[in-house]
Amino acid sequence: MKIVVIGAGLIGTSIALGAKRAGAEVELIDADGRAQNLANDLVDSKKVTDPTIVVVATPTSALNSVIERFKSSYPKSTFIDIGSTKTKVKVDVQVDSEFASRFCPTHPMAGRELDGPEGAQSDLFVGKSWIITPLPQTSGESIALVKELIEKLGARVIAMSPEDHDAAVAAISHLPQVISSLLAAQLEGMSAEHLALAGTGVLDTTRIAGSNPALWEEILKLNKGALLPLLKDFQKDLSTL
Repeated sequence: MKIVVIGAGLIGTSIALGAKRAGAEVELIDADGRAQNLANDLVDSKKVTDPTIVVVATPTSALNSVIERFKSSYPKSTFIDIGSTKTKVKVDVQVDSEFASRFCPTHPMAGRELDGPEGAQSDLFVGKSWIITPLPQTSGESIALVKELIEKLGARVIAMSPEDHDAAVAAISHLPQVISSLLAAQLEGMSAEHLALAGTGVLDTTRIAGSNPALWEEILKLNKGALLPLLKDFQKDLSTL
């Protein structure tokens, strides 16, 4: 298997490291030259021609421009994304029915609060769920290749509709992120003496508050329809308490 990863951040570089460990040929491409060079050095990659799969490991807002740039460069490759919302991806990609046949939206349920290639791990996806939301046009061949890659990375493949995916991650990922960030904000300005008393409970519940705020602003906007009712229910529970 030959893999091109576009986006040398935490997830993209972790995919590249895991794929290389599984015996694949890997190349990383990034608009940030420093990140690209660092990631390729970490992976010990080389130039890949005619990749089996192209992984678009960028924010969802950049997906369309990346596809337009690279789909003709890799006319036979299967493409996947790794974004945290899937309904918009479904709508956008289906505009080009030919390309949609070789595109499979995906979302690995793994990550860290760290950002960039420096935080990448080859085993980041081992034992984790990796959701796929194939389009009606996605070919069986492309789906099979995507499943093969995910399994090589040690993850479990779970197929869902884009709508079910967005509803699920609103509850198990996006709501916890908001709550963690709000909790961490309450600790701003507290004295070092008081913070030194904190145990693992505080660390566990605020760890993900260190995640990339620009990325999360995008995710929350994209999935606000599923998230807002959960936030309102949480607000009611706080009022009751």
